[in-house]
Amino acid sequence: MAGTTASYGKEYPSIWIIRLDANGDSLWTKVHQGSIASSGWCIRQTTDGGYIVAGSTQSYGAGGYDAWVIKFSSTNAIQWAKTYGGTSDDRAYAIALSGDGGYIVCGETASFGQGGGDSW
Repeated sequence: MAGTTASYGKEYPSIWIIRLDANGDSLWTKVHQGSIASSGWCIRQTTDGGYIVAGSTQSYGAGGYDAWVIKFSSTNAIQWAKTYGGTSDDRAYAIALSGDGGYIVCGETASFGQGGGDSW
């Protein structure tokens, strides 16, 4: 499960990831925050046993909200994090593994297209 929390002593909303076992019991919790608001929307397990998260952040990128994709290892360590977008608000809401080992991200953009929240 991936989502957003304003708890855990963080000043701004943060990406919140909880790994559950088959009985719904928590195995681990990861809270990842930039210097300003961040949100997690979708998580998928990767072929290497890690996880990929799609969300948004105001902390990094070109301006406003930017789509934020974070790759975690199987031990919960961040392997890489990248932002995508322009100077207006852009968000990533879903992510899937592609057949070539990469990822496909779906979201919305106000930076590109007609502006004001186009599918991206």
